[in-house]
Amino acid sequence: MHVFNNRRIKKWSVRRPLTSKDHSISLIIKQAQTIANPLHAIELKLLIETRLQDLAKLKELTLSERASDDTLEEIMRLETALHQALARCHLFMENREMYGKFVIHKHMLRFNETIVERWSRRITRLSYFAIPVLLGILAFRGLRTIGPHIRSLDL
Repeated sequence: MHVFNNRRIKKWSVRRPLTSKDHSISLIIKQAQTIANPLHAIELKLLIETRLQDLAKLKELTLSERASDDTLEEIMRLETALHQALARCHLFMENREMYGKFVIHKHMLRFNETIVERWSRRITRLSYFAIPVLLGILAFRGLRTIGPHIRSLDL
């Protein structure tokens, strides 16, 4: 990827250069080898398609400038690697088992969080009512126990 220089890229693209660290082609290819979930696959697919468009424009530019064969070979190698990564993304997105596991897992996490929140709200509401009721019951029990002793004092 040392073939690309920022001056040449600025002529035909307003996107980040192909060598930018966060979206470099080599990083995209490495990420495609370890896809974690369908959302990651969709994001990578969009990024790969963008980079393929960028490489197509760069290839046209290098052909018009009659660049060296090494430059064209490097571009073709990167295009091939990106197409393979794109195929991996498509396979992952079409794999219903992986997608289903991810969706069910996310749904169960969300469901469990909802249950915990719901019960904590219920307990909180119940405590607003239950604490005074329990204190009242304890007070009446205490008065029932202490009442005869107070009457015997004859105050």
